[in-house]
Amino acid sequence: MKPLPVLAVFLYLIPTIHAQSTFGVVLGTVKDSSGAVVSNATVRLTNLGENVQRETLSGANGDYEFLNTKPGIYSVSVNRTGFRTFSAREWARVYTGKKFDSGELVKAELPTKNAGDFQSYWINIRREKFKDVRVRQALDLAFDYEWMNRRLMYNSYVRCYSWFNGSDFEAEGLPEGDELAELKPLRAKLPAKVFDEPVPLPPSTDSPGSLRDNLRKAKDLLAAAGWTYRDGALRNAKGERFTVEYLDSGGGERVITPWFQALARLGIEGQYRRADFALIQKRLDVFDFDLFTIRVPGNDAPGADLVARFASDQADVEGSSNIIGIKDPAVDPLLERIIEAKTRPELVARLKALDRVLRHGHYVVPQWFSNTFRVAWRGGKFEQPQVKPSYYVPDDWLVSTWWRKQ
Repeated sequence: MKPLPVLAVFLYLIPTIHAQSTFGVVLGTVKDSSGAVVSNATVRLTNLGENVQRETLSGANGDYEFLNTKPGIYSVSVNRTGFRTFSAREWARVYTGKKFDSGELVKAELPTKNAGDFQSYWINIRREKFKDVRVRQALDLAFDYEWMNRRLMYNSYVRCYSWFNGSDFEAEGLPEGDELAELKPLRAKLPAKVFDEPVPLPPSTDSPGSLRDNLRKAKDLLAAAGWTYRDGALRNAKGERFTVEYLDSGGGERVITPWFQALARLGIEGQYRRADFALIQKRLDVFDFDLFTIRVPGNDAPGADLVARFASDQADVEGSSNIIGIKDPAVDPLLERIIEAKTRPELVARLKALDRVLRHGHYVVPQWFSNTFRVAWRGGKFEQPQVKPSYYVPDDWLVSTWWRKQ
């Protein structure tokens, strides 16, 4: 059990496997969200095929290693006092038992109105096969988030639907008011659907929808974009097969596999490529990828960071944050307007306009975020305020407002 303070930072792991005959080495570094190394953290290596676990402590430089590791599929997790568990699986299956049933230990998911994270599969639209927006829509239609959330993530997450989840900056319905006023000067640079159709929401497989229905729509979109099934695969007019490569440093197999299985029903071959993160970073820097998962932390006042991520002049700069490759003549002036905003209402209207334009571009396959903070503590030990804040950093709030029971 982890005492207070809890929920301090995320833990990032960069594991590597080196083959040595029939055994290998799993090694990496434990870091917090600021990039600082974390020493004396318990690192757990789990063989997913055999459900066999090994543990070690990270060293003074945050390094850890597991020697004599036989080939297989592994997950790596970390626990340390002051850090939160970010795994839905561990929260649902590890933080249970007699002590929780008796109340000796308590766990809760505390609600928050903080801006939500944005985590998605980002698509490299520099690749010819992804340039047509209908192709990108088809990829999204094959992603069954509802099934994954139920079966793999214990209903712990909320679907990402906006680039600014859970904030004032989400576009909704049709554009109106100040947001519409921001978009009107750009009408000639935007597709008509930005003004005439509600802002897109991720496809759903909840009833009355279904994955089968979504795949039918995806098939039609792909055909309209010039991709048809023949000779055992989805092919373009040149006869080239449609393949999708996903880069991962480990741990993404559970989620990517069901999606690749659905894509296979469309004739698309999914290719999972596991590699050392340093190698992946080099490929991302030169935009040599198809798909990659990126999580952007929620921000209650986004601004200059958006320029690095979406500006046209960054799309061809190696190592830039515009890894999607967006070059949109309507996005650039919106970014300028966002930077120039002097009041909160101006910022809200301009960010809503940007959110709408980006969502109509279907540049990503949205994944999920959490709109709660997971906290566990010893029962009967602490008192806390009855009224919880709407916006807060959990560890700061707990340490500054909770008190020990007398």
